[in-house]
Amino acid sequence: MPAAGPGPVTLPASGLFVLAAWFGFAGSAAEVVPRLLQISLLHGIQYYGVAAVWMIPVVNLALFCSAAALIAGLRPLLAPPLAVRAALLTFAFLMWLSVTLLLPRLHWIAETVLAVGLAMQTARVLEPRIAGFRRLAARSVPVMAARLTKNGGSTSS
Repeated sequence: MPAAGPGPVTLPASGLFVLAAWFGFAGSAAEVVPRLLQISLLHGIQYYGVAAVWMIPVVNLALFCSAAALIAGLRPLLAPPLAVRAALLTFAFLMWLSVTLLLPRLHWIAETVLAVGLAMQTARVLEPRIAGFRRLAARSVPVMAARLTKNGGSTSS
């Protein structure tokens, strides 16, 4: 008799918001770090204020949590594994799109296609490991938020 595999992958509504916050903060780091490196190391021209260091994560967090609320509202209509897949695809797509939009001289269609492909691979890798990834996200989101709070009011670290 074959051993029963793990049950269907499920994700509670609170888990959706934790994943949304993690992907939002990760995408924010991918946006803010190159900008800070351009300013500090390359002495690049700054077309945005220093408040971008805290505004980008806050806006990303609002965007990702809005997507999480939409997915949470659609959960009764979706099978549990499909809801997890939809959440991972949506959050990964938004994160990768925010990264690809920073690439200069790349057509917006190419940026979108690249973000879709990266999101599909991210979801494919994370879906079987969702329980462990959710634990990692739950532990790291407070650290990410604390780092944001620490640097939120100042421009020096």
